[in-house]
Amino acid sequence: MPGGYTIYGPRVPAVVVSPYSKPKGVTNVVHDHTSALATIEYKWNLPALTYRDANAATVMDFLNVKRAADLTPPTIQGPSATGPSGPQS
Repeated sequence: MPGGYTIYGPRVPAVVVSPYSKPKGVTNVVHDHTSALATIEYKWNLPALTYRDANAATVMDFLNVKRAADLTPPTIQGPSATGPSGPQS
């Protein structure tokens, strides 16, 4: 059946960015575009919308939910009083 999503096409690289990401994490699990949706459904215990996302792998193998890397935002220096963004004299 055309458009049945029974085969995979070209590979699409993906990067999982999160404070919970495993450093240098790599996986051999096959993910597809609905893996993001499957992860959201898993996280909030929601029912699957379609057969495809019901059978998609989540990206939980990239994450360590027990320990976040760093949830404290860095301090940012304020604008310069004399620089190009500072007040004009």
